[in-house]
Amino acid sequence: MSGTYRRFAYDGTYEGLLCVAVKCINLRIVPELIVAGSGTTYDHDVCYVRTDLDIAGKMHKFIGDRACARTQQMVMDCFLTAMPDKEKIIVSLIAKAVKFGACVADDYDDQMIRRVQLAILDLYREEQSYFMTFDPVVYKDISTSVINPRNIILPVMKHDILRKTNYDNMLIYDTRHHMVLYRNDESNDIVDIRKLPIDPRNGIEVICDDIWQYLLTGEHLRGRMKKTDRLWYIAG
Repeated sequence: MSGTYRRFAYDGTYEGLLCVAVKCINLRIVPELIVAGSGTTYDHDVCYVRTDLDIAGKMHKFIGDRACARTQQMVMDCFLTAMPDKEKIIVSLIAKAVKFGACVADDYDDQMIRRVQLAILDLYREEQSYFMTFDPVVYKDISTSVINPRNIILPVMKHDILRKTNYDNMLIYDTRHHMVLYRNDESNDIVDIRKLPIDPRNGIEVICDDIWQYLLTGEHLRGRMKKTDRLWYIAG
């Protein structure tokens, strides 16, 4: 790839963005634009970076080893926020962590770091707001909740929600980010359902039933060797 590229596209996952970061750091460039998409609808000057889980896993680990676990967590949390241009900011944050190490997380004089911290604070505040008011409706013995948060809160909510033992079969549908958190008798997971055809004209009961039936087929697990293959199995 030519070093003249400044505009990138990726698949919308955390792993995909880590691969973009690796590409930018290796080329020593500051990206002008990073967008999530399929890689088939962009101009010739946009480089689509394919997701490599091995490269992403090594980059994720390297952030923690080179900087610290706190910086690693900051990068992950920032990905879940609704902050504008978060992809560019995350790549810059990773580049700083690689260059300067652990001190990056504590550099509150850096305006970018302050923006990241404020965005992460908003993420956790919104998660707590939804968690405290969690009141699912039962459809066909499935405790169902439909949410529309600004931030990607399901990964943050997951452990607290799954500890709620008074709900057996459960499905939380994030309509904005096209993802679900579910639990049934066999497993629990966060699933990207962007490719699942959903007719918005149907009632929410029908939509949630369609999602549940899709999850029961195990189709969302196809191509995954094990559940730990991905760091975040979510949509961007």
